[in-house]
Amino acid sequence: MVERPSFTLSRADQEPMDAGQLWILVVDDNPINRTVLCGLLSQLGFNADCAVDGLAAVAKASVTCYSLVFMDCQMPVMDGYQATQCIRQFTSEATSPNVPIIAVTAGNVDESQARCGMNECLPKPIQLMELESVLNRHLP
Repeated sequence: MVERPSFTLSRADQEPMDAGQLWILVVDDNPINRTVLCGLLSQLGFNADCAVDGLAAVAKASVTCYSLVFMDCQMPVMDGYQATQCIRQFTSEATSPNVPIIAVTAGNVDESQARCGMNECLPKPIQLMELESVLNRHLP
């Protein structure tokens, strides 16, 4: 059995937190993109869950407490913009409506990202250093 490396998030004003305590939702209709991002998160010691489109993401986030969501923007059934708007309206005990939602896209989504409530954009292809930076900015 391969042991996963431990990644500890820390900021100057907070105690370090064990990444394994957090659940992150990865939403992308492309199985390769899901596999790559979930693999990187796993290497960093995070628990990752996947959804294949925005509708599945909204369903999962309504019953599971996620600490962060990586959301592809253009997907069938329900796109990432619509899914983000739905999550921002949550009143459930599961995922907070204030959960950090990071757009993951090959395109530029600055204007749309602000309009639908995403926190920032992580460009594809995903680089490990950029991923770590996003995690450090948005996780407690």
